[in-house]
Amino acid sequence: MAQLPAAIEELIQELSRLPAVGPKTAQRLAFHILRSDRMRAEALARAIVDMKARIGYCERCWNIAEGPLCAICLSARRDPSVVCVVESRWTCWPSSAPPSTRVSTTCSTG
Repeated sequence: MAQLPAAIEELIQELSRLPAVGPKTAQRLAFHILRSDRMRAEALARAIVDMKARIGYCERCWNIAEGPLCAICLSARRDPSVVCVVESRWTCWPSSAPPSTRVSTTCSTG
């Protein structure tokens, strides 16, 4: 069987390090990226680099933040007397909460 080019092997290896991505899925993703046009592949690479450069962790609660404090800790609606300890920081993101939902917690992973 022919060896894949080193650049493809390296991409497969890096993709397979992602959670829930095994070697077969990594290979499918790598070949999908290879078939994509250059602009789409570069946009993906830029999005990853940009996210790593701009996003960090809140100095107060360790939630993800674009700056020293997260959106929850910056909110004037936040009640600082209430603390919510959650299993995962992803629980703090109200993806389906209505905009009128009162922000009343600092999320902190235990």
